[in-house]
Amino acid sequence: LTLLLREERMYKPSHGGLEPNKKQGVNWPNAKKCEEAISKNKTLLGLESFRILSLLSWLLALATPLAKRSKMCGRLVAVALLFGAIVVSSVADATFGVVERTYVAHDTTRDGHRVVATLYLAQHGGKGALDPAPVAAFGHGFGLGPKLYPLARELTVRRGMTVFLPTDWGMVPSTLNLARDQAFLLQHAVEQSMSNASSPFFGRVLNRTVLMGHSLGGGSTVLAADPNLTGMYAAPNAIATASLGTYTIPDSMKSAPRILSRIPALLLTATQDCVDPPEKNSIPVFSVLPTQCAFVVSVVGGSHCQYANYSLGCEATEFLCGARPNITREQQVHVALRILLPFLDASLGPSAEGALSAPWKDFHDALASAVAGREVELLASRSSSCIGLSLDVHSPRPTGSDALDQGFAPKCQRTVALSSSSQMELGISELRLEEGGFLRTKPSLSVNSLYDNITIVTHLEGQEIAAAHPFPRVLALKMKSRAAVTASREKDNVTCADLHEISLELGLNGLEAEERLAYGVRTK
Repeated sequence: LTLLLREERMYKPSHGGLEPNKKQGVNWPNAKKCEEAISKNKTLLGLESFRILSLLSWLLALATPLAKRSKMCGRLVAVALLFGAIVVSSVADATFGVVERTYVAHDTTRDGHRVVATLYLAQHGGKGALDPAPVAAFGHGFGLGPKLYPLARELTVRRGMTVFLPTDWGMVPSTLNLARDQAFLLQHAVEQSMSNASSPFFGRVLNRTVLMGHSLGGGSTVLAADPNLTGMYAAPNAIATASLGTYTIPDSMKSAPRILSRIPALLLTATQDCVDPPEKNSIPVFSVLPTQCAFVVSVVGGSHCQYANYSLGCEATEFLCGARPNITREQQVHVALRILLPFLDASLGPSAEGALSAPWKDFHDALASAVAGREVELLASRSSSCIGLSLDVHSPRPTGSDALDQGFAPKCQRTVALSSSSQMELGISELRLEEGGFLRTKPSLSVNSLYDNITIVTHLEGQEIAAAHPFPRVLALKMKSRAAVTASREKDNVTCADLHEISLELGLNGLEAEERLAYGVRTK
């Protein structure tokens, strides 16, 4: 841009840089405004946009007649800003620089055990002191290094969080060290922030903590939240996983029911994850978590390995098991962050344990928008204990679905269980699967002192019987028996005939005149 302005003779070289060339009769106030606009927008859009501005300057200089170039300055800045804004729109929240370093600490509760982690620390942005922010400990996948996770780094970039990625192979002889490293680092950072003026964390870390992890690291996250295994450390405020694997030593499925009920959970997965498929990992963990604020969200078109940067071993594994992702790695991380960041804002924010519901509403809106846009599928959810949140988000039904379908499957389960509609007595989550997943997946039941949590499994058929209008759908449903739900009562299971009579009565009561005439004529 400087070269363009020199050629236009708006400025001339001087000892201190450039000064206006008054001999050329250039309107100095306008030139000064142009310079101020450029300087202002350099701060706004940063280096990448300034590079774009320079490139456009040359292109416009070549394409514009010399006599007209003096009018192009303002237009040039505007065009460059527009183009730059488009380029940087995907990282609009990128307000922090990142300092990456290897961090070493010693855990005195484990006889001075040496903990080594990759550390992402927010860099001062020149706008005053950095505000304290939450801290995360992210467990890496088996065979995947801690430096392979843009998902973790973006927590620092977008929210200024302190993020640890401890290094541990995590399998042999045990996953326990990785889990305890995660729990230790959270407590360590909070303590250092409050008491050690020489620490890089001093005054920078809030006592708001989240355990996170991918694949094996997702399983270790579940272990790290188990007070039976990590009771020597403070419990986290939230947990979040990406394509978690339950193949930990010890078994993370045994730890999941012991996680405190006040801890919300977000379990991300992907529709092309055949390495740790959700029906064998995230869904079973979800079904036994005590919390009534838990979500299983699958990124459409994504895969297991695309939650991390490229790794030959991981890519080969998922290729052999049949994964065929149809979105890019960058797209998958972007979609995941659209769900993850509002979840963390809600569960770690100052109002997370208060009466204000706005953060959870923001999460609800982000999730609903992503579901409606078919970027994600909501596989399962419980939301009654999320502050102020009444979640009613489901993966879209096929076109033509009517009001009779809404809530039908949970109502069947409540009828079978002889339960009232109160979620405080019976929490029901509906897991909607395609035919293959439906055939392989069983309904599940977890019981704690406050809730019976049931995950029912449904599969919406109907494309092949569309000619049976006005009844074009069949809903296949797997649920728990009354005996399973009420083990201490008389074993009085509802039969298929009972259910048929109940559903027939309810169905007939909801029919319109045309549908009543069609019943028994065009349908059976």
